[in-house]
Amino acid sequence: MQELVEGVADSEPNAALVSKGPVAELFRVYEVPLYVLAATIFAAIYAGYVLTYTTANVFWDQWEQAKILIDSYLHVLSFGQLWAQHNINRMLFPNIIDLLLGRLFRSEAYPAVIVSLILQIASYAILTWAVLRETSNATRAVTFVGLSILFLSATYEQDSLWSFQLAWFIVVFCLVAAVCISATTSRGSALAVLLTLALLASFSSLQGLLVAPTATVVYLLRKQWRFALMTSAAWLIYLAVYMYHLNLSDTGGPGIFTSLRDPILAGKFFFVLLGSIFGSVGLAPLGFQPLELLGLVIVVSCLVTAIMLVRRFDQASTLSFVGSGLVAYGLAFAILTTVGRTGFGLPEAESSRYSLNTLLIPIGMLLISSDFAVRSYRSRIADTGLRNFIFGFAVVSACFANPVMLNQADQFHAEMLKSIALTANWRTAPQSAVTTLVYPNYHTFRVRVAELSHFRLDGFGSATFKFLELEGPLPATPSLSPLSTPRGTALSKQMQQAWMVLSSVYFRRPDLQAAFPSTTAAKSLDCRLTTWAVDTVSSKLDSAYQLLAQYGHSYRSLRREFCD
Repeated sequence: MQELVEGVADSEPNAALVSKGPVAELFRVYEVPLYVLAATIFAAIYAGYVLTYTTANVFWDQWEQAKILIDSYLHVLSFGQLWAQHNINRMLFPNIIDLLLGRLFRSEAYPAVIVSLILQIASYAILTWAVLRETSNATRAVTFVGLSILFLSATYEQDSLWSFQLAWFIVVFCLVAAVCISATTSRGSALAVLLTLALLASFSSLQGLLVAPTATVVYLLRKQWRFALMTSAAWLIYLAVYMYHLNLSDTGGPGIFTSLRDPILAGKFFFVLLGSIFGSVGLAPLGFQPLELLGLVIVVSCLVTAIMLVRRFDQASTLSFVGSGLVAYGLAFAILTTVGRTGFGLPEAESSRYSLNTLLIPIGMLLISSDFAVRSYRSRIADTGLRNFIFGFAVVSACFANPVMLNQADQFHAEMLKSIALTANWRTAPQSAVTTLVYPNYHTFRVRVAELSHFRLDGFGSATFKFLELEGPLPATPSLSPLSTPRGTALSKQMQQAWMVLSSVYFRRPDLQAAFPSTTAAKSLDCRLTTWAVDTVSSKLDSAYQLLAQYGHSYRSLRREFCD
């Protein structure tokens, strides 16, 4: 904190830009604590968003990771399984982290979401430190707010709410830390930390191989030739190890050469990918042209930023180097993704899971333009204009894109709840529903759920379905979910989870089915069942208490809804 205070104090504003008066003086004295408080509020809002919308159940690709945890309990786990490629990704470290979390918490999914959340907030803290330390008072507030809105965004909801995406949060954290290290210091110990971060990223995902080259670019900009050479040499070693026995045809889709066979489609994919940094934000009915245009605007902005950096390179500071690294990585990520995913078609480029990485492009441009907006007053109009343009992106995100993506997060949450219901009723879940909503291989899905149940592991998210630990798997039922949602009532997320837990207990307990027959009129069944739940929570006598207790308030609300 002392180092940050000194850095902020050293960044004196231009006299013409400073207002006089007691308010300005008070802000100057308490500037750092106020920024720290504001950053904490932004981080808390993001954490609240993630914890509200996530269900953290095993979903789609993560059923393959569940095999690792299960094999550890079977004592047949080998290093080869941790090292094995997923599509074209080496996910060694995410697999290890997921395994350790699973063994520690006996849960396959939820802890990974929390770790992803912590990593993203840590990355935000590092970038906030750079902004507060390196910007002048004249640009600090705009840069800080823009960074906070863009980096802690709801536009990458598939990453934030899906525990499998832990790998990309590891990569982003390693990238941000490595770029800041390479931009601020030239010590050997710092280089060792940087190379360790690059190693961690390289064997977390294919995109992690971009971290070391990005740090090399920053070292080259700083004319640190020896460090750039050492980082490049380390990257070549990482690349060689990564590529050893890598099956390039195992891409999980059409293959990596579609972009070469159809360069026009690849170009469109690239621009749509960049234009979808805020998701499709409701532009789907208009086709892909608006997203292509926005992607083109971003590319032109990158060129303007590069020209600005080259022309006044002697004025560049640490903030410009950090921003250059983020832009370089974001563009490289977009190119790499275009090469690998063009074969899936243009709708794939709209996927919000790519926004976590492509958003680093406008963030990097914001840092660079904020640096030069104060340091070069003769061309201040152009520099400030670019900075305000990027800041406008952040405002659009806050006022328009984020609310739209919150609606998509709600839809994603509902999709997850459907997958939970299918998993809970895995014995009778229709194959077509499973392969559409949960996992493409129906047989593998049934085997994994049975194994998770056997070892009393929570694979259903947020401890909601730990009922499997009580008496084994659910008996066969003819319904898709344990009980249908009551009379189409609009329930909150908490109430939906409460109802699913209660209905699951109902199908497990023959005594409840006898007391409250499913043939009873819907209104009467809903009322009587929620009344029983409230009584159970109050008396603490029934064995189901431990499952229902956390939803006591929801059951009281449901009883009022159904019995009044």
